[in-house]
Amino acid sequence: MSRKGSRNSTLLKRLQESIFFKNALAYSGTNAVEQVLVMIRGFVVRRILPPEIMGFWNFTAVIQGFLGMFDLGCIAGANRELPITLGRHDLIEEAKIRSTTFWFTLLQNLIISIIAFAYFYYKRAHYVPWEIIAAYVGIFVFLITSFQVIYITFFVTSNVFVPLSKISLAASILDAIAFPLSAFLWGLSGIMVMAVVSTLLRSLFFSFSDAS
Repeated sequence: MSRKGSRNSTLLKRLQESIFFKNALAYSGTNAVEQVLVMIRGFVVRRILPPEIMGFWNFTAVIQGFLGMFDLGCIAGANRELPITLGRHDLIEEAKIRSTTFWFTLLQNLIISIIAFAYFYYKRAHYVPWEIIAAYVGIFVFLITSFQVIYITFFVTSNVFVPLSKISLAASILDAIAFPLSAFLWGLSGIMVMAVVSTLLRSLFFSFSDAS
């Protein structure tokens, strides 16, 4: 390799490292801001709603966490394989992996959600009405969040951190305003509805964004 070619290769490598560093820094900084917003949102909502009502709201998070345990590892596989195909510039294989990840994860979570819904419907007599509502909201949010998890994987494995950061930050700011306001105006029903609306909006944001 000539001296000029070696110099160009070094400059290209440094440029790629610089871009990656800036993107990673932007994503990390945005993530830190998001965590602060989530903490503030949670504190304000807890100040508005009494503990016994918050118990029903927390039940939605318990349901989502429990259902998330039944993941078969497709997302983990995509996190490993997509960067490899990106490095090889194998667009055909990358498209196959993305398609498989999208449909497998969606189908997997749909089946899990149907089973969970059937369980709570069958056992509805053992729960108070708000527990059933909270369970259904948790199941629905879990299912729709599938789109977010899939697209975040595509963004991260493609090193597209800046658009990801913008979407995540905008959604977090919206949640930080909408959740306390909904809790103040409509109580528990308000934040239940807002959880569904927020999840749908986030998924739409990711679906219409370019993760290539």
